[in-house]
Amino acid sequence: MRKDFQKITSLSGQMLIKARNSEWDDLLEIESERSALMAAFFSKPLAGLAKHYVAEGIRLILETDREVMELSAARRKVLRSSLSKMGKGRNAVQAYATSV
Repeated sequence: MRKDFQKITSLSGQMLIKARNSEWDDLLEIESERSALMAAFFSKPLAGLAKHYVAEGIRLILETDREVMELSAARRKVLRSSLSKMGKGRNAVQAYATSV
């Protein structure tokens, strides 16, 4: 059980590294793997001392996820801006093409 949870926390750390490096496709693959492991892990009751260990790990995962979400939100903002500029450029080209 501990090994499974260590894998989950390790994957969370890898996700953060991928987010910091803007490696979004890789991050999504890791998140998919982590999600499956988390579903399996949390489908079983935790015993005694494992609860404390897991509680600490959950705090780490939540903090990591928070930073990943902040980084992805910043990236989405950049993408929205780029797409908006592309749309304005396309509109300008269409306006020019119809006036010629």
